[in-house]
Amino acid sequence: MKNYFRGILLLGCMLFLQQLTLNAQQLPLFNQNITSLNPASISSGYFKYNTPTTAAIRYRHQWTKVEDAPRTLLANFQHFDAERRLSFGGDFISDKTGPTGFIGISGRVGYALPLSKDFLLSFGLSGGTTQYRVRGNELNFLEEGDLAANNVTKIFPDFSFGTMLYWKENYYVGFSLPQLFSLNLAFKDDDNEYNIERVRHYYGIVGARFDMGSDSWLEGSVEARYVQNVPFYINAKVEYEFRQIFFVNASGSSSREISIGLGVIANVGYNSNLVRFGYNFSNFFQNYGPNFGMVHELGMQVYF
Repeated sequence: MKNYFRGILLLGCMLFLQQLTLNAQQLPLFNQNITSLNPASISSGYFKYNTPTTAAIRYRHQWTKVEDAPRTLLANFQHFDAERRLSFGGDFISDKTGPTGFIGISGRVGYALPLSKDFLLSFGLSGGTTQYRVRGNELNFLEEGDLAANNVTKIFPDFSFGTMLYWKENYYVGFSLPQLFSLNLAFKDDDNEYNIERVRHYYGIVGARFDMGSDSWLEGSVEARYVQNVPFYINAKVEYEFRQIFFVNASGSSSREISIGLGVIANVGYNSNLVRFGYNFSNFFQNYGPNFGMVHELGMQVYF
């Protein structure tokens, strides 16, 4: 066996012949990402820099010791119109894990409702399509003629819902249902059948950002994820930004993943637009199971 991950993945593909139903992982968690998991969220750039528009791109390479390990590209755009209290934007995601993967594109729209002088409640909805694919020709040990040895794709509509509550602009709590529909992707012919089932995920977040003066900020947040029959997941993060020059962050999760990151901030253009470049490094410190290696993540955000 070349590595544990590839062996487990290929063993799962063999079991397709027994009409196995698989539960598919949903959205990857990025250390430098909040808005993609909740269409109601308003970019922190609006509150910190008074910039209504944010564009971002992120790349995550997971488990570097494993061939065919997950690689994910995520890009998004968001604009908040404070006068009309409307937000809109779009997301693109591409994920590949061995012979399986998906590509999704969606648009989002949200509305922010002032509840009082200090409270702002926002709602958001996103919709788009997602293409799932299984490249059976990348598996080289299946019997000839097996359905799982074929390349198959499925395209499905997709929707997400979220809500966020902001207090004095610097404190927030949110809840979201990314990829709202629980899909069962069935691939079958006259002799064989296998299913990939996507289980509904529930996400929550609570956080606060503090103005440290001189354009410096300290922000902390706690994210949680619930999936039926899966251990509850929680991740705590903290980030310090110094005078729009550089930032450092760290996080730890219930899966014993520890991440540290750093980046630089630059003013560009005649309107003092901001660009952030960041890198995060993660490792797992569990005392059981195989060691799949580290996680590397690159990100760039533009605020204007």
